[in-house]
Amino acid sequence: MSKNSLVLGRYDWAVFLGLFSEAFSLQVVPVILLAVSNDLGFPLAEGGFVEGGLIQMFSGLTGALMMLFGAVLSNRFGKRFTYSLSIFLLFAGVAALGGAGSYPAFVLFMMLAGAGGNLLIGMAPALAHDLHPKDSGRYITIANSFWSGGMLLTVLLSGYLLAAGFSWRTVLFIGAAVVLLPLVLLLLPVAAEKRFPDSSSRQSLKDTFRSKIVVLKCRYFWLFVVAISLVAGSELVIGLWTASYIQLSFGASAQAGGVAVGCFAAGMILSRGVSGYFIRQEKIRSFIICYAVTAAIITAIFPLVHSLYVFYALLFLSGLAIAPLWPCIQSYSVDQLPALNKTVVLLMLSICGIAAYSFFSWFTGYLAAVFGSLKPVYYMVPLNYLVVVVVLCFAGRRETTDAADPVSVE
Repeated sequence: MSKNSLVLGRYDWAVFLGLFSEAFSLQVVPVILLAVSNDLGFPLAEGGFVEGGLIQMFSGLTGALMMLFGAVLSNRFGKRFTYSLSIFLLFAGVAALGGAGSYPAFVLFMMLAGAGGNLLIGMAPALAHDLHPKDSGRYITIANSFWSGGMLLTVLLSGYLLAAGFSWRTVLFIGAAVVLLPLVLLLLPVAAEKRFPDSSSRQSLKDTFRSKIVVLKCRYFWLFVVAISLVAGSELVIGLWTASYIQLSFGASAQAGGVAVGCFAAGMILSRGVSGYFIRQEKIRSFIICYAVTAAIITAIFPLVHSLYVFYALLFLSGLAIAPLWPCIQSYSVDQLPALNKTVVLLMLSICGIAAYSFFSWFTGYLAAVFGSLKPVYYMVPLNYLVVVVVLCFAGRRETTDAADPVSVE
């Protein structure tokens, strides 16, 4: 077997399809947001950007809280159980979204879907790491390429369905059905020797809390928090607002907005798939810095573009540069913090990233409402990536000075 060969099993595909279904079911919201806002009484064209941003903010905050609770569930009942629970919550939330009859109901059901979806995003890298502990960077990056694939398919399909006259509710019901796919893989019977390699020991609530405190007290950990938070905020700007920006600034259709987000997602799929196959763990820091610099250069051009097709091309290129950053930062953090509980580190970083995602959802909506346009929001993106480069320059040494987790480092 060659050095580049990938070894994939049933639980790898459960991780891959879980991330695919999360994106397919929830990343449709930016595309349908304009239609939802008109139906539920907060039209974006009349300044409803804050309400639109609050939908994602409350969803993200609920998801961050669920991820904290998920760490307890994972340590007590295992990662497979917790991952399965996240998929069920995601399904219930998305299905309920399709029946929402008011803005408060839509926000409430989005919080339920966000709880499941964000817990899924937090657990997926932990599962991938347990399945491939010696080469996790490749598998986490490839797993995230399936998230990008779900995003690409859903924005193209939803844009087409909306243009064809279908309701945004139909789009959400389709998304809920797709969420069931990874649940089937997890719940079907499996031979004992092929079961997921969950630890045979289970931490108490006290030990789980202690592991989190040890991680939070590690000063070096906060460098990675800053990096992943800025990456999350930048992805939010492009993922959440681009479809609406295309429709409002270029006078384009919902289908054109879906194509725009699809260009971004296509770049992410290609980048994560290729980089996940060729990346080497020992070079991952240099890889992150190079891609962050490239992302800063490309996204700095966004607000200056007046051609829709040039904007499409830039979105594709930005997807190529941005895609590997989140999973690679997670993988690199585990390498640089060897004395800490790996599952807790990955979950805490995901929590911080989701919390940042929630903050930027509100903040970017607020900025757009103040300026009456989404264009100023895009100026934030290249600045974020330049700060990530600075942070990673300080994250080049392996942390050994902070106290190790006395409970576990697994």
